[in-house]
Amino acid sequence: MKKNSGFSLVELLTVMGVMAIMAAIAVPAWVTWLPTARLKSAARELHSMMQISRLAAVKYNTSVVIRFEHAGHDAIAFEDNGAGVAAGNENFDDGERIIKMFDLPADIIVENNTNSSKTISYNSRGMAPSGGGTVTIKNTKDEKREVIVSKSGHPRIKDPANP
Repeated sequence: MKKNSGFSLVELLTVMGVMAIMAAIAVPAWVTWLPTARLKSAARELHSMMQISRLAAVKYNTSVVIRFEHAGHDAIAFEDNGAGVAAGNENFDDGERIIKMFDLPADIIVENNTNSSKTISYNSRGMAPSGGGTVTIKNTKDEKREVIVSKSGHPRIKDPANP
């Protein structure tokens, strides 16, 4: 007797049909979940940038500034030590060391920064001499996350929808 191996056409079509139904159910849920996941990721990245900047200020015994919306980047952290034009001007000058640059995903925007100069700065003790501040980012679904920096320089993430 000859033994047949493999799958029949009916079996293959049945499996493909079941997979198509599962994909039709999963894709809409994934599409609505993606903007929220990108927002949370961007908030964690900003939080991380603030922690790294605070540590760099203490490590290098200098001021570190995070400037938002600078020269095509959404955020840039740099030493504001006067190696360029002037110390403490909160502008990135030639010769000042870049600590970190960060670009937000295309569907995430910086909605608000409580500091009018669009910066958050840390002194050589890791404290926020300007009193800290809040950076609010928003996605296409109008969901928001706030990254709050206290006067002591400690950053934290807050979901305004869940106080």
